[in-house]
Amino acid sequence: MGHLYGYFSTDPTYPEGVRCNIEAVYDPPQIGDQHGVQELDDANIHKVDMIASALGLERVGIMFTSNEQDIFLSADDIRRSAKLQQQYSFMHNSVKTNVPKFVTIVARKKGEEDQVDLEAYMISDQGQALERDNVFGPSKDKKMMTLRVPGDDDLVPTVLTKGTDVKEFPPDFFLVSLAYGQPADTTDHSILKIHEFPVMNRESPATPMEFSGYLKKYASDPSEKQFANFQLLLYLAEFMDLDTALNVA
Repeated sequence: MGHLYGYFSTDPTYPEGVRCNIEAVYDPPQIGDQHGVQELDDANIHKVDMIASALGLERVGIMFTSNEQDIFLSADDIRRSAKLQQQYSFMHNSVKTNVPKFVTIVARKKGEEDQVDLEAYMISDQGQALERDNVFGPSKDKKMMTLRVPGDDDLVPTVLTKGTDVKEFPPDFFLVSLAYGQPADTTDHSILKIHEFPVMNRESPATPMEFSGYLKKYASDPSEKQFANFQLLLYLAEFMDLDTALNVA
């Protein structure tokens, strides 16, 4: 899984639409298997956020791979995205209330070929509110959301499905599908121009020799392009110091 960094702009396709423009992905420390992924504590995440901010970017979403072909998002996926949407809500000036802007992208294998399909979602306001108010409980079945079991002096609202009081219900009720795409020229990002550099928190960390080789390869490019590389800036913060990386950004 990875954190998505980018910015928001007016979407010319839809009246009053908002477009989420993704420029970079950061892979936090994690453990993954065929059942999902667990994000680990990350001592560097504040540096990543600061470098992104220096570039004019913010955390706009989450992306993860999945081999589940029979569901859109699992119950745990729904809850995680709802929490993140709540965390990254912002005050909307017109309606005078907090609204979410955090997106969830799933990368899934397509057919028998080595192709990947991307799916983009948000969680509905209702699903986000139910997670915020501690209504959901742990699910034994990834295909079903579960109500929390109330305590002696506690109340949990009733959920009706087709007029019937239920304790489990499909997660699809809370899915909002997003239109998505990419520019014809995928190399022409507006801020970050180069993506060739070892990715932080992967098996093989970047070395000073790779850094030197990168600088030689792009020595003829102007500095605003040469250093427009998110992973390179993250490496600078480790190889030199955070202030240097922020100044370059």
